[in-house]
Amino acid sequence: MQDITPKGAESEGVGNLFYDDIGYGEKNYGTEVDPEYGIAKEQFAWLWESTIKKSDLDRYGWNANPWVWVIEFERCEKPERV
Repeated sequence: MQDITPKGAESEGVGNLFYDDIGYGEKNYGTEVDPEYGIAKEQFAWLWESTIKKSDLDRYGWNANPWVWVIEFERCEKPERV
């Protein structure tokens, strides 16, 4: 999971804020500030951990670095005669 790129994190729905934009006070996940995407990866780590039960953080949290898969969808148009 920690191999996600800042652009990939933004694709997952987090913004491209910078520390100065938010008056940074969140947990530091050790990700770097990207010149274009800011702390998108850091925000993704925070978002990911917010979905995990505290008792499961050691197995599924950001620091556990679990395997994840990307599933992509593509919109297709309905055929006219259907």
